[in-house]
Amino acid sequence: MFIYDRTSYQHRYKFFWSTLSCNHFQKREKGHMIRLENIRYHSILSNIDLHLEKGKIVMLLGENGCGKTTLIKCLLQLIPYDGKVYFQDRLINDLDKRSLAEIFSYVPQIKTLVDYISVLEFVVAGRTRFLPGYQTPSDKDYDIALNALKEFGLKHLKERSMFEISGGELQLCYVARSIVQEANILVMDEPCTFLDYEKQYRFMERIKTLRSDDKMILISIHDPNLAIRYADEIVFMKKGSIYKKLEKNGPDFLDEFCRIYNQLFSNSFDYDRKLNMIFYRSIHKSL
Repeated sequence: MFIYDRTSYQHRYKFFWSTLSCNHFQKREKGHMIRLENIRYHSILSNIDLHLEKGKIVMLLGENGCGKTTLIKCLLQLIPYDGKVYFQDRLINDLDKRSLAEIFSYVPQIKTLVDYISVLEFVVAGRTRFLPGYQTPSDKDYDIALNALKEFGLKHLKERSMFEISGGELQLCYVARSIVQEANILVMDEPCTFLDYEKQYRFMERIKTLRSDDKMILISIHDPNLAIRYADEIVFMKKGSIYKKLEKNGPDFLDEFCRIYNQLFSNSFDYDRKLNMIFYRSIHKSL
C-alpha cells in the first residue's frame, strides 16, 4: 500500500501545487446563468443556442457521438470553438484558469492520473483555487477533502495510491475533488460510468443534495431513467444540435419525454408506468 507523510509530501510536491495555481478571481457573484450562442465546432456541433438557469440539475441526453462531450468541452473552454459563452451575462471566452475554476468544476468522462499521489492529495487538489501563490493546502483544506471522501464512502482509501483503486472509486474521487472546489457550476460527463446499479442511485441522491438556488449542475448521461428521476431539465441532443429542451413540470412530462426519446431512438422503447421506468421494447415484452 502507498503510504505518505503529509509534511514531507507538501515539501516534495510543492512544485505540483505551484503548477496548478494562478491568479485569484474576484469575489463570487450570488447567482448565475449560462448562455451559449451559436456554438460551432468543426462538423461535430452546429449552431448551438442554449440557456441554462441556476438552481437546477440539467441533463444532456442523446446517443453516442451526438456531441454531448464536445459541447461540455466548449462550455469549459477546453477546446477552441466558434461562438460565445456567457456567465451571468459576462463573456467568458478569454477568462484565465483561476477565473474559470471559480465558475466551473469538472468531472471528465476519461480520467487521467498524477504519478505517486494519494487519494487524499488528489481530492484536496480541488482546493487549489483558494491557495495564493505557492502556498500548499492548509489543515482546513485537508479537513474539507476528508469530509468529501467520507460523504462518498472513500475515507478509508485516503492513503491509497490513485493507481490502487477501482474504476468506480476513481470516479467518486473525481467527483469529491470537484465538490471541494466549490464552483458555481458542477459539470459531469457520464459520472455514473463504472458504478454498479445501486451506487448509481446512491450517487445521484448525493448529487441532488448539492442543488441550491445559487448553483447549477450539468450532467451528460445515457440512462433515461436517471434523467427522469433526477433532472429538473433535460436537453436532448441529436447529430450535434439541440433537438429539444424539456422541463420537468406538469402532468404531461413523462408522455412528452417518451415521445421525444422514441423519436431519437427509432421508437424502440416503452414506458412502464407501474415501474416508473423506460425499457427497451423487446426486453419489456419478455418480462
